[in-house]
Amino acid sequence: MTFLWRPMFKHFGKEKQILAGVTLHDYELPPGFKVDERRMDDDPIQADTTLDDYNAEAKAVSLINLAT
Repeated sequence: MTFLWRPMFKHFGKEKQILAGVTLHDYELPPGFKVDERRMDDDPIQADTTLDDYNAEAKAVSLINLAT
């Protein structure tokens, strides 16, 4: 299970959020989405279009392709 945690939603709304997850021993994230701080196998999802490494659209397309 992967989810967005907004610990300060009351003050910041959606501006401050953390991508979090709970995994069982037999669950593996799909290729391109392994964003664990202990093993950064893949690039994080960058949704800010002003960043040089913006990749949200490409990640979304990749995830849709994996799901179909």
